[in-house]
Amino acid sequence: MSARRDALRFELMASRDETLALIDGLTPGHLSGPTHNGYADVHDTLAHLASAEGGRILLTRACLLLYPMSIPGIIINWVNAFNVGVKKRKTIEGLKRDLQAGREHVWRWLDRLHDADLDRRLNDPIHGRQALSDVIRLGFAGHERGHLDEIRRALSIR
Repeated sequence: MSARRDALRFELMASRDETLALIDGLTPGHLSGPTHNGYADVHDTLAHLASAEGGRILLTRACLLLYPMSIPGIIINWVNAFNVGVKKRKTIEGLKRDLQAGREHVWRWLDRLHDADLDRRLNDPIHGRQALSDVIRLGFAGHERGHLDEIRRALSIR
């Protein structure tokens, strides 16, 4: 593996470790805390994170194919709503398993990329025109950490 992919993998591992550590500290009462992020509560935000990675890979691959065009944001919102609806019925342990499986999926995808791929530009509907390496950093680890901050704020209110 290249040093660049190693650095991305390390960042992805660190964000997932933060998520799993946070989940391990949750009680059933924490799950209903409102996150004020478009998802009803902590559980639904975790359901979103548990469903996001496979879709994010597909979105990123589509954006690479369509460059310089982009995927409309409404499609992302629809896919998120559908996936959260499916995952919100899962237990916290089920979501934790899905989070681990999702990150392994991202690592397998990352392992297939070359350094030249990481330099390719795409028009990400959320982050704008970026190199693939930046979209991976922002769209996976950054996305996860943003939602973790929302969950931490919800827990501090309770």
